[in-house]
Amino acid sequence: MSSSLKARMAAFQQAASSGNNTPSPVRSTPKKKISIPRSASSYQPTTTSATTTPTRTPPKVSSSYRTTPTTPTTTSLKPTKSPTTPTKPKALFRSVSSSTPSPPKSPTRKASLMPTKTYSPSPPKSPTRKASVVGISPRHQPQATPKKFFAPTVTTSSSSPRSPKAASKNGKTTLASVAPLKTADQDQDWDFLYQLALRYDQYRSQEAEESKNPNQKPVSTAREQAPKQRHEPGNKADIKKSLEGIMGGTNFTVKGDWLTNDYFDQYLVEYPQFSTLTLDFQGQGKLFKRFDRKDDEQRMIATKFVQTLLQHPRSKEITALNMADALIPDIFLVTLAQQCMETKGLPNLQVLNLESNLLGQDGVKALAECIADPQVWRYLQFLKLDNQKLPMGTDAEQSLGEALLRNPSLVAVSLRVQSGLARQQINNSVSANIDKLRQARRQHATQTGSLKERKRNEMEQYFDNLAANSDPSLTEVNFVGNVKFLGLNPAERIKTATAFATNTTVTTLKLVKLQLDDAYAQALGEALTKNTTLSKICLDSNSFSGVGINAILKGLGQNTSVSEFEIRHQSKTMSSSDEETLPAHLADNKTIVKLGVDVRTPLIKTQLERKTSENREYQRKLRVGQRK
Repeated sequence: MSSSLKARMAAFQQAASSGNNTPSPVRSTPKKKISIPRSASSYQPTTTSATTTPTRTPPKVSSSYRTTPTTPTTTSLKPTKSPTTPTKPKALFRSVSSSTPSPPKSPTRKASLMPTKTYSPSPPKSPTRKASVVGISPRHQPQATPKKFFAPTVTTSSSSPRSPKAASKNGKTTLASVAPLKTADQDQDWDFLYQLALRYDQYRSQEAEESKNPNQKPVSTAREQAPKQRHEPGNKADIKKSLEGIMGGTNFTVKGDWLTNDYFDQYLVEYPQFSTLTLDFQGQGKLFKRFDRKDDEQRMIATKFVQTLLQHPRSKEITALNMADALIPDIFLVTLAQQCMETKGLPNLQVLNLESNLLGQDGVKALAECIADPQVWRYLQFLKLDNQKLPMGTDAEQSLGEALLRNPSLVAVSLRVQSGLARQQINNSVSANIDKLRQARRQHATQTGSLKERKRNEMEQYFDNLAANSDPSLTEVNFVGNVKFLGLNPAERIKTATAFATNTTVTTLKLVKLQLDDAYAQALGEALTKNTTLSKICLDSNSFSGVGINAILKGLGQNTSVSEFEIRHQSKTMSSSDEETLPAHLADNKTIVKLGVDVRTPLIKTQLERKTSENREYQRKLRVGQRK
């Protein structure tokens, strides 16, 4: 052994026996501080024997596992004299304990074969988290199912017509419920519809007259006797008369003895000029303000009110029921609907005004049942339910919308609807009923011989002159998205196509973005078989399907004048079976040299291109022959 090695070993033994960290005179080692958890604060390093290099042993920890880590502390390491065996450096971070289960590890870390303990600080665990199972690796322990944030689903009964299951089984039912019930023309009661049309015109005339001369509008006796100005200061009689019934007047008793025919006579308004009788109860809120609680008293008063009204000698003459802003509750409308359905009351009712009241779901549903009955309120045309002070509800709106689909008379409904389906049902029903009145007037004029032929509009006259060749200077027809052409009815559109069968002046035809359909294509194809002047045709961006394109090309096959034809960018896709028949239609044609049609089959495209090439060669030979 060399002298230098002996000196170093002696110095190291001297330092170990002195109990301090005095550096060796040969090789100095700086002091180091290591941050370890508080659970390992009992760590005491040991020294090695004189023949080995000193190493540090792993910290001694408790076998119990702490789920909540503590704040790490920094301690100074002081070596103690205790012989140990050298260990690997990674033992500082792991301690083996066969009797203690391993703590839960992160799913991203590779699981160990033996339980381990990690002394790195981690955030506190949630108290609701399940503890790990002993003997099972944390990676294989059952994990909590993550929450999925989906929209809440609504489960409805399968018997409901609006349930998703019913809609999936009966897809046509959902579509049919948006449109009113259709009736064949031969099954329509045109006489009844014509009476509705006359009543509708009469009511509109009455409205116009009242707005033109408001001072001559008849009023009820109750309004005539009402005070027209404010009471004089100190006049107790006028004050008492003005406030009568507001604070529970003595006239409104629970028995309802005051509800007599004389009581209703003061609210009846007759308009002899238009043969109408109106019950004007608008603004009379003191009655149901007296009985504002939903109890037996309110039910008794509502029942008594309806029974007396329906038993009135002139109840069958009433054409309008104006009870707006009268604090009408649901029980009144429910009673009125039930009594009218049982006794067929108010048979001539045309206008029902219930705006600005306290109607809710129950009242509107009862009204919907009454409207859907074809034997009740047959002449009801105007329904006003706007500005209710209570929420109506989606169910009530849909009930009203479905009832209107079966009602043939209502032509005006004032109501703010939240449901999109109910709004569409109401709009479609009103539009259909208005159109029925128009048809009824036309049917009656046709039967009586008083039908006058309408004046034809500018676009119709244009094609009439084109068919008659009235204007020899007309050589080009060019309409691209023309609004007047789009406004033509289907019959007039067909006439614009047949006009080219007799025309002899137009050489260029361009009809683009006009929503032309297969029916138009059929008429144009037949016209092309007779036309001898058209040379260029462009029908791009329309609604032709494969059937329509085949119909036009079939007519072109017999045409001898068209040289350029384009029919691209249609809104409907042509099927492969329709494409296969296109070349056969042009087999006899010798004039088309430029053809623009959208086909997807390469073979068909090649055949059409070959046909146009053959026609170009044929036309070239004709020109050469003419020169000779």
